Amino acid sequence: MDTFISFVQEEMQHKAACDSLAYLADLTSDQIMFLRGEMNFILRKCEDFVTATDLFQSQSPVAVKAWYKLESLQTSFSDSGITMREAEQFFPEDMTSAQKYSLQALYCQAISAVAMKLGKYMHPEGQPGIQFLQALPIF
Repeated sequence: MDTFISFVQEEMQHKAACDSLAYLADLTSDQIMFLRGEMNFILRKCEDFVTATDLFQSQSPVAVKAWYKLESLQTSFSDSGITMREAEQFFPEDMTSAQKYSLQALYCQAISAVAMKLGKYMHPEGQPGIQFLQALPIF
């Protein structure tokens, strides 16, 4: 936590204080701990999204791989929840039980929202090109 605080303080000294830095500078230690838990979750759980984004933004054709990649994403986020045991890996040290349950609920919301969005996208009537992407690997 000291690294985070010192980073924000250094940035405030060297640059004009933008709204984001001012917001971060005003966070309490509990809020910083909660933010760290959110960032840990994003960093570790969303690696599949980063990989997919890199694939889709590459300069080489990826249409054949697109359906499989989307299917893989849907599978990895199809679980609508995350157990406390699974969530433990994302928690910073010294969190209270209330903070842990709050973060776990937030994780579940995020996973559920992603699964719902992917489900809509993957549905045959969700996106005009999805049936094309689904059929493409057959050729």
